[in-house]
Amino acid sequence: MAVTENNYVGDGSTVLFSLTFPYLEQTDVKVLLDGVDTTAFSFASDTQIQMDTAPANGVAVRIYRATNIDDLEVIFSPGSSIRAQDLNDSFDLNIYAAQEVQNYSVQDIGNVTLTGNYTFAGTISVPTPTAAAHAVTKAYADNLAIQDGNVVPGDKGDVVVSGDLQTWTVDTINGVVPLLPADIGVTVEAYDTTILRDADIGVTVQAYDADTAKLDVIQTFTAAQTFNGASTSFGGDLILEENARYVQDVGFPFGNPSMTFDLSKSNVFGLVTINGALTWTFANPGASGYCTTFSIFANYVSGSITYPGSVIWKGGTAPTLAVGKCIFTFTTIDGGTTWFGLLNQEFS
Repeated sequence: MAVTENNYVGDGSTVLFSLTFPYLEQTDVKVLLDGVDTTAFSFASDTQIQMDTAPANGVAVRIYRATNIDDLEVIFSPGSSIRAQDLNDSFDLNIYAAQEVQNYSVQDIGNVTLTGNYTFAGTISVPTPTAAAHAVTKAYADNLAIQDGNVVPGDKGDVVVSGDLQTWTVDTINGVVPLLPADIGVTVEAYDTTILRDADIGVTVQAYDADTAKLDVIQTFTAAQTFNGASTSFGGDLILEENARYVQDVGFPFGNPSMTFDLSKSNVFGLVTINGALTWTFANPGASGYCTTFSIFANYVSGSITYPGSVIWKGGTAPTLAVGKCIFTFTTIDGGTTWFGLLNQEFS
């Protein structure tokens, strides 16, 4: 079949769409967005239209030809000359209209794909379905029941279970379709031999308590907790039972000139051996307005350190390192824009 339309899917940014079919007049080119006509477009060229606004992501964009056949393309008068272009335009109008009828009509030969919205006047007869892909009427669908996990004709909403011992029917409330076997473990919880009883409430499961503002017993958190409130108050002592996280020197192989201290992973680093020219970088501090402090345990042998330009020291000059153990401490309250550096070399 001849091409009389182009189909695209909007992505929220594309406004230019190409035409690959011929047409007589620009007014013969139409655009549908999700099946709805729109005139919010113009021609960027003879083979490309431009939407006034980019169709949203997922919107079906259909550009099609609907040749105007209400009027003759060319009228020939007695005794006038007949030009080849006029004849071609007249024939093009006829063939374009015929192509559109062929593409958009419902035929009884072969398979035809219909794109867009169609309104059928009158009655359409749909036979009883015999295959999964067959269409059904609303009346047929409303009269379906479920028997032994299969959808079969019956009373609306009935579930018929048959077996060696019993045959029974359970009517649903307000026509709600009952559960299918495939729903078990997916949309509803599968059967568990541990059945909840009234006696379990408050014993093996927590009883409902309208007081959700506090926890009445000691809590042990085995996973990381995030407190999103503006502030967290502790009425008693706050005890941290686990030491701060520690990154060993295996993360910084000897001779590596560039070291990045990732504060999202730890706030204590060591033991870092300084033996050569090193460059330090501080990554992922807390947000501005919060205090971020971390320490680096180091063993200075020789060489120098290039600190981030945001580090300031007491007196305005980086300290001179002495051979031996030392502790660097850096603090920021503005998200790393400024770091306050301290060095303790009393361990040398």
